[in-house]
Amino acid sequence: MSRILLTLYTVILLHQARSDDAVEFKAINSELFALFGDSVWLNCSTPNPKTYFESRLFTKDNAKGSNWVAREVVVDDWEISTMYCYLSPDIDDIKRPITVMAYALPSNVTIDMQPLLKEGEESTITCTVHDVAPQELLTINITRGGDVIDSKSYGGPHVLQRRTVGRVYTFTASRGDNNMNFSCEAILQLGREQKRTKSPDITVQTYGKLFLSESLTDLGRRVGEGAG
Repeated sequence: MSRILLTLYTVILLHQARSDDAVEFKAINSELFALFGDSVWLNCSTPNPKTYFESRLFTKDNAKGSNWVAREVVVDDWEISTMYCYLSPDIDDIKRPITVMAYALPSNVTIDMQPLLKEGEESTITCTVHDVAPQELLTINITRGGDVIDSKSYGGPHVLQRRTVGRVYTFTASRGDNNMNFSCEAILQLGREQKRTKSPDITVQTYGKLFLSESLTDLGRRVGEGAG
């Protein structure tokens, strides 16, 4: 709530400082994101005291200043909601759209892969992002030693509700993978802001064919000595 009040206070100060200037009729933020079930403030600057909002979402609160209006709405719908700030009831064709979209952070991000790799053989990494929304704003990164080795951005049409999304990546193990940390990361691109959720690391060990051959020979010798 303090963050919301600070935003409103900043808007008030901005317009008070420019009281001698012409106030532009505009939406302070034309695109907003909120956690599903949370509320968000819609803000418009305006030269007309009759300016009002039209909203399909439940209104929690309203606020108004000499040259701005604001409305707090509850974002409890997975549909993309476009609301309008109207300059005046008498001039309903002059309006400014504000788009509001609900999102959900993943409940969990997991990585599945074998921790023991054989040099020169293929290995598979499976990343799973649980209960995330919206899918079209999701990117899944797979990292090796902190560097991204695979990335998938989903895009596409708006998908309602939370989804569990998987990504499979296959690579050929090399000696350089030894003692490397592998992980998966889910990124939600919410306008200019990114929300990141990372899986635990898996540290792998990589063995070459020569090492495995020597290990098996040593194991056979020990078994033979035990039998004797």
